[in-house]
Amino acid sequence: MQYERREGSTSREHTDFLQELLDWERDADLYANHWRGLPLWRLVRTDQFRLLTFEAGVRGRNNYNLPGIRGYLAYLISTLVSILHILRLRPYDYLMVGFPRRKRVGAEWLDTFFDPLGEFLSHERTLFVDKPFVGRHYPVPGWRRSVHYDWIRLVANTIAMFDRVAVPRDARGPIATLSVQVAERRRVASRVIERTIGRALIRFRVESALFRWVLRRVRPRSVFLANRWTNFSLINACKRHGVPVYELQHGAVNVDSFKFLTPHDERLDPTGFLLFGNYWRSYDWGLPADCVHVIGHRYIWQRRERARHDGDAIMLVSKPGKWKALAAWFDEIVARHPERQFLLKLHPQEVQGWPSRYPVGLRENVTVFDDPGDDLYDLFGHCAVVLGDDSTVMYEASFFGLKTGLLNYDHANPSAAIVFAGTHNFHELNTLDDVERLLVDPTRGVIENDNPFFAGFDEQRFRTLADG
Repeated sequence: MQYERREGSTSREHTDFLQELLDWERDADLYANHWRGLPLWRLVRTDQFRLLTFEAGVRGRNNYNLPGIRGYLAYLISTLVSILHILRLRPYDYLMVGFPRRKRVGAEWLDTFFDPLGEFLSHERTLFVDKPFVGRHYPVPGWRRSVHYDWIRLVANTIAMFDRVAVPRDARGPIATLSVQVAERRRVASRVIERTIGRALIRFRVESALFRWVLRRVRPRSVFLANRWTNFSLINACKRHGVPVYELQHGAVNVDSFKFLTPHDERLDPTGFLLFGNYWRSYDWGLPADCVHVIGHRYIWQRRERARHDGDAIMLVSKPGKWKALAAWFDEIVARHPERQFLLKLHPQEVQGWPSRYPVGLRENVTVFDDPGDDLYDLFGHCAVVLGDDSTVMYEASFFGLKTGLLNYDHANPSAAIVFAGTHNFHELNTLDDVERLLVDPTRGVIENDNPFFAGFDEQRFRTLADG
């Protein structure tokens, strides 16, 4: 089934500008700059596009996973631990690599995307490669079957510092050509872009070699990851070893997301992409259609069955890059309802220094949740309404049967859920009066099993893919 976006429901300005950038990279033939068949533009495209789009300048957007000055000691300790981890590598049937967004559930920290799949495949047969999220590691269930990624990144970054000598000679020509093309668009010195591309190539080569070493030790049947644009080296290593590698959908993305709009490349793109639900088939994931599979979302279905649904609070959901507009709306909404309880759920990239951006969180009737480990689904049980922009939380809230208000104050909300306003618990809110009517309406949301965004877990399909 195909779903169409409603005319005018997303930002025309954003869409036109993104299309302009896509036309530019096509007309400039940026992908033609190869090194031994490797399209160099793919290695830096995501970060460079962010500097060219409306995401540019968002504090912490590109560096939230790097350690701050106060975190270097913890980073060094974590690196030493990860070096010790490699000594206990042994064969496992499955390898899972990603940024764990762990939530405390009982006595354990769970990643809602990876851990339920690892449990299904058997934790005893699954190795987790844990990348630090928001600069720190979280405890992994069955931690003896996990290794830290830090040692790979440390080695790669260290060697990349010597880019003036470590860049292969036959790569310097294509890098120089690509740098001039990108620098013209960004209006910066080409030598700056040249160094960025050179270091990216070095990191890619070093990490790919180290991951090939890991694959030789682990010998997995299949590998699962999130965010291909941060895992090109791992994908390349898997392809060279003939190991199928699958990317998991890790959140709700905009139709106009530039991250997946790239020509398919066998060296850098995964074997397949695994979706939450049928709606997401209407997206272009940068892979042939027969490589895109709906497996459902095992954890969210399990949690909804056990969730409480009697809360009356209102959840406010932050969004990086949108904080100025959201903060103003949140402040007015809370001011109009001093008798109601509000939960401010902060995005992990907005935790640091949040009072300066969301002073509404300092009000007496507002509770702030600023730990990535906070259990979102437990918080849902305390709420009747969720208000936000285009966060993945909005899709999850609708699935849990909460009234979900999509704030479309500038008629530029890029959320695909706008199409479903009036169904599946979604409400498009263009004015504060719209918000008021939603909050005073005593009608509660309903739980539906035909939610297009999340399907039940397809055990047979996932098992078939995992075992090749």
